[in-house]
Order: sequence, then C-alpha cells, then structure tokens
Amino acid sequence: MELFSPLIRLITAKYTYTKGLELEINSCEDTYYDWAKLRFVRPMEQTVSIARSDRITIQIGYNGSFTTVFTGYAATDFTASANANELLLKDGMLLLEDVRINSTFLNTTPQEIIRYCAGLAGITQLQLSTAVYQSRACLPIIGQNGIQIIQSINTYWRIQPKFFFQDDVLYWGITAPQSKLYCFEYSKNIISLQLTDGYWELVTVSVPFVKHSQMIRVKHPNISGDFKVHRVRVNTQASGFIRTTLLFKGD
Repeated sequence: MELFSPLIRLITAKYTYTKGLELEINSCEDTYYDWAKLRFVRPMEQTVSIARSDRITIQIGYNGSFTTVFTGYAATDFTASANANELLLKDGMLLLEDVRINSTFLNTTPQEIIRYCAGLAGITQLQLSTAVYQSRACLPIIGQNGIQIIQSINTYWRIQPKFFFQDDVLYWGITAPQSKLYCFEYSKNIISLQLTDGYWELVTVSVPFVKHSQMIRVKHPNISGDFKVHRVRVNTQASGFIRTTLLFKGD
C-alpha cells in the first residue's frame, strides 16, 4: 500500500524539501533529455529560491527509504511567489546545452568529439558505442552547443544513434543495462490498461525504478508478453497519490 502514496523529497545543494511538493516527470526514448516539473504549494512556496543550473535530485520513498527518480538541473532561475510556483528541470543534457564550441577537429571520430564536448561540460560518466567509423580529416565546429554537435554527427557520418542520459550517465549508440525485469499483472498492480493512438497505456502505482527503453512484463487479459517501454510519465494526483504511466507498443 505504501506504493500508492509515497513521500517526495527534493534535494538541492543547500536545502532538502519534504513537504509542499507536487511533481511531474517525463522520459521518452524519442527525446534526448528527460524533464521534470516541480510545483511548490503553500506553505512551502514562499521559502524556495533556486538558481539556473543548480543541481537537483528528486527522490520518492517509504518509511525513510528513498529511491532517486530524477537527477538534473534547474532550467531557469526560480524564486517562488504567488505568481510563480513551478520549476522546470532538465537532466544532464542541460550541461551540454550550455557549452559553446568553436574548434576544428583533425582526424577525428564521433566518439572523440563526444568525449571532448562532455569534458567541457563537466560530464565524466559516458557509455559510447564501440562501432568503428572512418575518421574525418578536418571538421570545423563554429558556435554550436554540445547537443547541436552530437546531432550534427548524424549528418557528418550519416548515422542515427540515439543519445540520452540515465542515472547521470551519457549514453550514445547503446542501450543502458537492465538488471531486473519488472512484471505488471492484472488485478495486482495494474490500475488501468488501454490502447491509445497506437500505444498501450498502462497506469500503475509509483515505480521509480522503470526507465524508458527498458523491457517490462505484462500479464493482462487484453495483452501479455515482454515489451519495451517507450515513455514513462510520473505525476502526483489531486488526492496525493503518485501514478506512473508506461507507454509501449504491442501486437
């Protein structure tokens, strides 16, 4: 039952907030960054002040044991007031977004360029594809940010690897490892399941451990099997409960 109404904890460099919080978290395999929206409700809202790029961690927990569901950075400066009580967060892609590159790469590969951009952004954890690509003799980069450069690599080498952050690690061209296969079963932990716009939409309780692109097992009269998660959406309800919506495609 604790999964239905867990606690939310917001951690910044200076403060930890445990009350007056509502949240929405979105993660999708088709986008290169995850984002979250925090809403401060009274009486907390008058005491919150956060600067752009401040490190933010969101945790969900039960009985004093918390699991991190989002790590990222404030996308704007924020001082809560009667007219502004929402804060937008982005994951580590914000660091790449803030880097501007003016450089010429010689005899370079995609992996070398990505490591260079990540280093300038202060990103130390990378998992890059080991695929071998032909070196380019000369590649000038003028006035692009880190994300634009990674996107441009697709054009320069005519490739389409996906890139994203997960648990503070930058992945490029490979899938993040998965240690467990979680099962969602009719009449047990599935609140609702319906087909919408070509995707199965499974609503369940708070499951902060499920990420996009991971496999889940579904046991339901309408559909059963193992499926790849396309999108994860976590949000608080007016009742105070937290719900997770998992989108996936199936036969």
